[in-house]
Amino acid sequence: MKTKKKKVWKMYIIMCSLLMTTTLLSAIILYRRIKSAILSSYYSSPLPSGTLGWPFIGETIEFISCALSHRPESFMDKRRRMYGKVFKSHIFGSATLISTDAEVSRIILQSDAKTFVPSYPKSLTDLMGKSSILLISGSLQRRMHGLIGSFFKSPNLKAQITRDMQKYLLESTAKWAEDYPVYIQDKTKIIAFQVLVKALIGLDTDTCLIVLLAPTINGDYRNFSDGKCYHWGNEKSYKRSKNKRFNPWRWQDKEMIICNFTPFGGGQRLYPGLDLARLETSIFPHHFVTQFRWVAEDDSINNFPTVRMKRRMPIWVKRTKDP
Repeated sequence: MKTKKKKVWKMYIIMCSLLMTTTLLSAIILYRRIKSAILSSYYSSPLPSGTLGWPFIGETIEFISCALSHRPESFMDKRRRMYGKVFKSHIFGSATLISTDAEVSRIILQSDAKTFVPSYPKSLTDLMGKSSILLISGSLQRRMHGLIGSFFKSPNLKAQITRDMQKYLLESTAKWAEDYPVYIQDKTKIIAFQVLVKALIGLDTDTCLIVLLAPTINGDYRNFSDGKCYHWGNEKSYKRSKNKRFNPWRWQDKEMIICNFTPFGGGQRLYPGLDLARLETSIFPHHFVTQFRWVAEDDSINNFPTVRMKRRMPIWVKRTKDP
């Protein structure tokens, strides 16, 4: 009698499990169909192929998992092969259309704020404020963008930045020791911050830090993620140019197509400090390779939430005899 009761109880548990699984799968299928119907009715044109993934979380987990791997582009590559260069997905709580097509990306970057409206995480918008150039649009954004761009292109400012960059760089490298590793990622961040503060508000960083930290010492600090540099291009050109190999000369004697290589954005959202960034990245390597010989420790790139070296790029340096 007891054996029969146990068997009946096991069958009951199995049936309940099957029923719950069937109900869950039915709910997921119904959710996807309803959401697809709502999206299709909302947009006048048919949406690209793709999948919205699981309810609520969409494809966020796979997106983050790929971003944390050694091949962060695998999320895009897989879906581009399945659905084409433009496809739909659902990441970070929102239905999303993703473009891996160079021409489509160029159109998006060149468009005005009426067609495509920039969107940023709330933590970033709270930090930057409503009047930030990242958040405003239209004629005001174009005017501010032009003013900031003109400021950074000023010959006088470039001359000042060159002097400041060399000053802070030499001060930093003078303290580098040969008996313990130098973390290049940390050093370059500090130098860039010093140069930017001096250029924008005319203060050395020691004074600036006192001014900035005093009113916010008990404030609410929040994290935010910044954008990444993407290399747009079709699969054939990607394989032909062998972009995954380290070859810093691959751009030499080749026409730079703005929609294929966009480290500084484009169109209305082109980074206004482009010339400043180029100037800094020219000065640092010059002093580095002429003053030191070095051996780099093993390190790898962390692509999420920002692009950085996992071990902060440690190297062992040895000064050259003739700096």
